[in-house]
Amino acid sequence: MLTNEQLLEELNKKFFGNKSIFTDSDLASAGLLNTRQLNQFIDETLERAVMRKECRHDSGAEKTVDLDKIEFADLLIQTPEAEGTEHTTTTAPSTSQVNISTIEYLIAVDLGWSSLRNSIEKAGFENKLMKRISNKAGTDLEAVAVNSNTVTGSGVYDDNAGWFQLGATDHEVDHASGDFASTADKTIELFDDMLDALPKKYLDGADLKAWRFYVHVDIEWLYRRWLTAVGATHAGAMNYLIDNPPVFYQGIPIIGVPRLSRSSAGTPSYYLSKAMLCNPKNLIEYIQTTMQFVSENKPRKRQIEITGTINVDWQIEETDAVVVAKDIKHVLGTT
Repeated sequence: MLTNEQLLEELNKKFFGNKSIFTDSDLASAGLLNTRQLNQFIDETLERAVMRKECRHDSGAEKTVDLDKIEFADLLIQTPEAEGTEHTTTTAPSTSQVNISTIEYLIAVDLGWSSLRNSIEKAGFENKLMKRISNKAGTDLEAVAVNSNTVTGSGVYDDNAGWFQLGATDHEVDHASGDFASTADKTIELFDDMLDALPKKYLDGADLKAWRFYVHVDIEWLYRRWLTAVGATHAGAMNYLIDNPPVFYQGIPIIGVPRLSRSSAGTPSYYLSKAMLCNPKNLIEYIQTTMQFVSENKPRKRQIEITGTINVDWQIEETDAVVVAKDIKHVLGTT
């Protein structure tokens, strides 16, 4: 049992004397993470993410910024004028911008003194704690990135427009509560309808493996079960359930997103979820570099307050190259 003096000394060593992410001397100023810490924190937030890990990442000191993009019309080639006549018709590229406007999110953790006293990590406690904070923040950011909706969201989910809200801007497919994986037709209908809605110009010379069907993880699991069932006469079919190999449709990987929301409906109950067809490099995550973490000792509360702030925005560079499907009906265990 530590005496009060020993406990205070231990707290002082842990949170003020050591070089750690919570120590002011190791920060740029006023709790701001330095470049190394910022990069490490962002990398750790991606470790357990799915869509965020594959998207395009941008960062900067500005809270708002415009990212330029340039494109040409469908046809650049033209019929030339007759010989001896100067050809004067030209095609100019069109330019536009993706407008980034970050939203501030707060990370607040209260740590009791008993946690410090009884920690089995001892000297490595701060790094272990920060690792867990960054990993959890990463999966939470993914949940906000995919589920936020400024029209239907609530709480932390209505502050910003998420990728699925933005992705439905130009091409939204209604699966009309069709039972996914109930029949062969219903299984392939989801993916076919999304492919049909995608302008095929985006597939010119495309590596289909670079594209994604992002679905609720239940949909991926049901698709694996369906592939196993239809391939039951082949010994390798069970690998879809045992070895977890990638699954595809028309050469495009089908990726389950655990933090993608689903809603329950009906009697007996079932779920409704969404899916997205896109190239993940078309999805943008912008994080403002002025990320801040501050720890404060509260002796009378016998706790440490850890507060972090992160400013982030999610955008899509070309919404015309994204298809979102809605109202996909599924029940885990559907045969």
